[in-house]
Amino acid sequence: MYRSALIVLLALLPSLALAAPARVDEILEHQRVHGYHSLPAAIEQLQSASDVPTDNAPLDLRRRYHGALARLSSVAGDSTVALASQAKLQAMADLENCQPCRVQALLARGQLALAKGHIEAARGHVAELRPLVDPADQGLQVKLGLFMARLEDSDSNLAAAVEHAVPAVALAEKRGNTADRLQLMIVLVGLNADLGHVERAGAIAAEGVVIAKRVGFDEALGYLLLNQGHIHALTGQRDQQYKALAAALQIAAGDPGLAGIEVTSRSNLADYYLNQGNNVAALDHASRATALARTVDDQRGLTVATANEGIALSRLGRVQEGIDKLNASIDMAGRIGHKGYVVGITHELVLVLEKAGRYREALDATQQVAALNREITRQERERAVMELQEKYAAERRNREIERLEAENRLKEAEVRARTWQQRLWVAMVVALLLAAFPVLRRLVKARHANRRLKAANANLAEQSAHDPLTGVFNRRHFQALMAQHGIAAGRGAFDGEDDGEECVGLVLLDIDHFKAINDTRGHVAGDLVLVEVARRLQGLVRDRDAVVRWGGEEFVLVLPGASVAGLAVLAPRILRTIGSEPVRAGNAAIDVTVSAGCVAFPVNREKRWEDALQLADAAMYLAKQRGRNRAVCVTAVREGEVLDAISDDLATAEASGRVSLLMLPGPSRPVALDVA
Repeated sequence: MYRSALIVLLALLPSLALAAPARVDEILEHQRVHGYHSLPAAIEQLQSASDVPTDNAPLDLRRRYHGALARLSSVAGDSTVALASQAKLQAMADLENCQPCRVQALLARGQLALAKGHIEAARGHVAELRPLVDPADQGLQVKLGLFMARLEDSDSNLAAAVEHAVPAVALAEKRGNTADRLQLMIVLVGLNADLGHVERAGAIAAEGVVIAKRVGFDEALGYLLLNQGHIHALTGQRDQQYKALAAALQIAAGDPGLAGIEVTSRSNLADYYLNQGNNVAALDHASRATALARTVDDQRGLTVATANEGIALSRLGRVQEGIDKLNASIDMAGRIGHKGYVVGITHELVLVLEKAGRYREALDATQQVAALNREITRQERERAVMELQEKYAAERRNREIERLEAENRLKEAEVRARTWQQRLWVAMVVALLLAAFPVLRRLVKARHANRRLKAANANLAEQSAHDPLTGVFNRRHFQALMAQHGIAAGRGAFDGEDDGEECVGLVLLDIDHFKAINDTRGHVAGDLVLVEVARRLQGLVRDRDAVVRWGGEEFVLVLPGASVAGLAVLAPRILRTIGSEPVRAGNAAIDVTVSAGCVAFPVNREKRWEDALQLADAAMYLAKQRGRNRAVCVTAVREGEVLDAISDDLATAEASGRVSLLMLPGPSRPVALDVA
């Protein structure tokens, strides 16, 4: 009997040891390497430590304990615990001159402000703590990088968020700080997906899932699975999307600490069922997500769930209820400052209104977010990054041309010197001709080298003016070309004399849904589309015209002598030339259309071609907003108008009579690609 009892006692000892409260240092190290089940669980674990520090405990232990507790509770939005620990840190900073305590208190305040959606307040705390940060404190650098990446992401500054996240995740990996590394990877997955880098986002998510499973970081695993589901939706892999979302929901369902994951899982499952046409199931998941989001005060989750409720209701015939839900969701997105949500949900509202035949309301909704949509679309396409890379490549080519030209001049000088030396020796004595034979050979070789250098020089000059993929002119050559036209620009294109040679037609084109082509067909197919579009454009224009690859999937046509009336005739031909026949990529036939903006330069005697091109850019974006596969031509601009102001909101300028536009539709051929 005693033997049996002893065996049972020995078997229970490990579980009794595990159940006993751990020390603060052990908890912090475990959370650093393995993360936690949920934020509330992590907070409770620290509060239940066997050696919770009192005011008489060593300063370093108190700083690390309250620093971790303040950070976790601030991220969780638990104001009671967060403010108490922040106060402890501030007291240590003021009374014991603990500078790291002051920094951690400010960081926690910023994190709590961000959790509450107060972005400007969060920035204020960051500005205050930056001068106090010790560059050698790598642990703090990781925490600060994670916070800044989340802050910029919340404010839709995607490129800035990436700049903070990338070095921080590398430093976290170097330090073996697995928990922060996984949280940074979650941020990077979302950023890359939003920027259109779906393959990179998928690779980071897959790696993160493996790491989170290995170390047992449940919360991170749930969010990574949600991100995987989003990526599968973008790439059209709906079965994989469902599996990832179901796995995330299994982790979070019924757990108050993981309510945010459950809200997002159910909301995204609603999106899945909407795509499948099962509107009843979609409404069920969206409604449950909405109720839970309200319970836990998850404003972002509530915004998305309410939008999905609205879409499902409208599809079930309850149109006005659906419209009311969508409008409420747009208001929520505006309050939390999420520009992407405002644009995306407004797009869904427009679709519902158009289907209901309420076209005036649909147009009003489109115009309300036009400027915001342009801002986000441009950021997604990373135009600034493309310009920087093009400038860098051009500078490299220019340096190489200058080096070859200098070498060429040196070779020519050497040849001239040797030629005169040879003549001198010939004049002095005929016998030296035999000795001069090697010199003659060198002279011949130098001349051959000179010719080769000139050929290389010409080749590099050609490369500096042409896009290497499509063979059309590049941005650098366009700028030189427009500088010439700008000097020659005489009267305005809209002054009643638009048949003169002084006018230059500018047509800015963008391939519709090009990101979806890359995502679904691959980048090889995307390159084939770019090459074929360039070929079709070259076959359409005259010898004196220029086709330019402006960057990414954008092209510019430079058409000397083209008037406003001529552009109105040419634009439909461009749309038909591009959109009437699919592009072949292997065995696939890819339907391709473009959206275009057309302007005749100069505009109202304005001789800055940059302003004219900006106006064409605004017209092109308006063509996209009004359905794509169409061109918008600027036919008149009211005298005295500032082009910058018109370009900022072209639709409003048209409505107020400041500019006249002509919209020309393309061929009525559907594009068989889902928009990512």
